[in-house]
Amino acid sequence: MSFGELLAEKRRFAQRWPDRDYRYRPDTLNVRCSPGTNTCTVRSAFDFEAVNLKQNERSRGVGTHELVVSFAGERPVIIFETSRVLRRKKRL
Repeated sequence: MSFGELLAEKRRFAQRWPDRDYRYRPDTLNVRCSPGTNTCTVRSAFDFEAVNLKQNERSRGVGTHELVVSFAGERPVIIFETSRVLRRKKRL
Protein backbone atom coordinates (compact mmCIF):
# COMPACT_ATOMS: atom_id res chain seq x y z
CA MET A 1 0.00 0.00 0.00
CA SER A 2 1.38 3.38 -0.94
CA PHE A 3 1.56 6.28 1.48
CA GLY A 4 -1.24 8.04 -0.43
CA GLU A 5 -3.47 4.95 -0.25
CA LEU A 6 -2.81 4.68 3.48
CA LEU A 7 -3.76 8.33 4.04
CA ALA A 8 -6.95 7.89 1.97
CA GLU A 9 -7.92 4.82 4.02
CA LYS A 10 -7.32 6.65 7.31
CA ARG A 11 -9.31 9.65 6.03
CA ARG A 12 -12.30 7.45 5.07
CA PHE A 13 -12.26 5.81 8.52
CA ALA A 14 -12.15 9.18 10.29
CA GLN A 15 -15.04 10.47 8.18
CA ARG A 16 -17.14 7.37 8.81
CA TRP A 17 -16.42 7.37 12.58
CA PRO A 18 -15.67 10.98 13.60
CA ASP A 19 -16.11 10.30 17.34
CA ARG A 20 -14.06 7.42 18.73
CA ASP A 21 -13.06 6.26 22.20
CA TYR A 22 -10.44 3.56 22.88
CA ARG A 23 -9.75 2.14 26.35
CA TYR A 24 -6.75 -0.16 26.56
CA ARG A 25 -6.92 -3.10 28.92
CA PRO A 26 -3.70 -2.83 30.98
CA ASP A 27 -3.82 -6.49 32.04
CA THR A 28 -3.46 -7.55 28.37
CA LEU A 29 -0.30 -5.56 27.61
CA ASN A 30 2.57 -7.72 26.36
CA VAL A 31 5.97 -6.36 25.25
CA ARG A 32 8.71 -8.53 23.71
CA CYS A 33 12.02 -7.10 22.60
CA SER A 34 14.60 -8.58 20.26
CA PRO A 35 18.03 -7.08 20.98
CA GLY A 36 19.45 -8.62 17.80
CA THR A 37 17.08 -6.61 15.60
CA ASN A 38 16.66 -3.61 17.93
CA THR A 39 12.87 -4.01 17.82
CA CYS A 40 10.10 -4.43 20.36
CA THR A 41 6.63 -5.83 19.67
CA VAL A 42 3.79 -4.44 21.77
CA ARG A 43 0.41 -6.21 21.90
CA SER A 44 -2.71 -5.27 23.82
CA ALA A 45 -6.48 -5.60 23.81
CA PHE A 46 -8.82 -2.62 23.98
CA ASP A 47 -12.47 -1.71 24.26
CA PHE A 48 -13.77 0.75 21.69
CA GLU A 49 -16.80 2.83 20.86
CA ALA A 50 -17.20 4.69 17.58
CA VAL A 51 -20.06 7.09 16.84
CA ASN A 52 -21.34 8.88 13.76
CA LEU A 53 -24.22 11.11 14.90
CA LYS A 54 -24.97 12.33 11.37
CA GLN A 55 -25.55 8.75 10.20
CA ASN A 56 -27.10 7.67 13.54
CA GLU A 57 -24.55 4.85 13.83
CA ARG A 58 -22.72 3.48 16.83
CA SER A 59 -20.28 0.57 17.00
CA ARG A 60 -18.67 -0.83 20.13
CA GLY A 61 -16.64 -3.88 20.93
CA VAL A 62 -13.24 -5.38 21.71
CA GLY A 63 -10.14 -5.43 19.55
CA THR A 64 -6.43 -6.20 19.60
CA HIS A 65 -3.57 -3.95 18.59
CA GLU A 66 0.02 -4.75 17.66
CA LEU A 67 2.95 -2.38 17.11
CA VAL A 68 6.52 -3.17 16.16
CA VAL A 69 8.92 -0.40 17.15
CA SER A 70 12.47 -0.10 15.85
CA PHE A 71 15.14 1.37 18.10
CA ALA A 72 17.89 1.10 15.46
CA GLY A 73 18.06 4.84 14.70
CA GLU A 74 18.32 8.03 16.71
CA ARG A 75 14.68 7.81 17.78
CA PRO A 76 12.06 5.04 18.01
CA VAL A 77 10.07 4.44 14.81
CA ILE A 78 6.90 2.38 14.37
CA ILE A 79 7.69 0.01 11.50
CA PHE A 80 4.52 -2.12 11.66
CA GLU A 81 1.04 -1.60 13.05
CA THR A 82 -2.13 -3.65 12.87
CA SER A 83 -5.38 -4.03 14.74
CA ARG A 84 -8.26 -6.46 14.59
CA VAL A 85 -11.81 -6.36 15.90
CA LEU A 86 -12.59 -9.45 17.99
CA ARG A 87 -16.18 -8.65 18.92
CA ARG A 88 -18.48 -5.93 17.68
CA LYS A 89 -21.93 -4.77 18.56
CA LYS A 90 -23.30 -2.31 16.03
CA ARG A 91 -26.38 -0.25 16.70
CA LEU A 92 -28.19 2.01 14.23
